[in-house]
Amino acid sequence: MPRLIAATGLGLVLALAGCQGVESSAYVGEHQGAPMWTARCSDGTDWAILLGPTGTAQVMLCEAAEQAGLPSCATRPTA
Repeated sequence: MPRLIAATGLGLVLALAGCQGVESSAYVGEHQGAPMWTARCSDGTDWAILLGPTGTAQVMLCEAAEQAGLPSCATRPTA
């Protein structure tokens, strides 16, 4: 499991949303000052993860995130 997902406990959140295994994750950019990441699950679904300033996270399917006006889940490579 990618480090960000494991370190923040977002793996559990993704599992509750139906993601049974994270194959990859990457930084997307910022939306209104909040960092945004994407995670690809083993079933091929792509999830958007928006991290809030208080430690909260919004997790939704990338398609729903884009419909809600969030940035595209197209990723930037991370180290």
